[in-house]
Amino acid sequence: MNKGIKLAKGELIGFCNSGDIIYPGSIKIILNNFSKKKLDILFATVKRNYRGGVVIKSGFNINRIFYNFDFATSHSTGFYMKREIHNEVGLYDTKFKLSADYDMYLRLVLKNKYKFGATPKKRLIGEMKGGGYSSKFSFFDHLNEESKIRFKNNQNIFYILLIYINACIKFLIKKFM
Repeated sequence: MNKGIKLAKGELIGFCNSGDIIYPGSIKIILNNFSKKKLDILFATVKRNYRGGVVIKSGFNINRIFYNFDFATSHSTGFYMKREIHNEVGLYDTKFKLSADYDMYLRLVLKNKYKFGATPKKRLIGEMKGGGYSSKFSFFDHLNEESKIRFKNNQNIFYILLIYINACIKFLIKKFM
């Protein structure tokens, strides 16, 4: 992705990973959202295929990023940003093999100066195929990497520990209920 960002010539950057789909007419929807709403970053509605089923991911909750991993629609097919912002916040941190997108989101939110937007829930722009690279790793692999990302971005260590414990409890309840 970093190589693609460096080679990009356009004003907006988005990704469509292997197996993912951007629906016909979606680029026009994305461009309209940026121009009409004067956005810097857009989270578009996507269909995500998981091993357990299909989920429509729409919108974002900017505050949720501080206490939960799943704060936005998705990376790749559902995430678009102005190229100039990549120049400001940098590229994806390749130390993070599972959650470099989460690190990027956190850096963007912490800057607290960008205008975020989302497409309406009924306006699907694409689909993410299930079974990608990160799906091969456990919940705890993801949680450990997310904790490292929070630490890297100067979140309080005690707060990180609380989030970690809470996530583990929720995981165990879901697993055994």
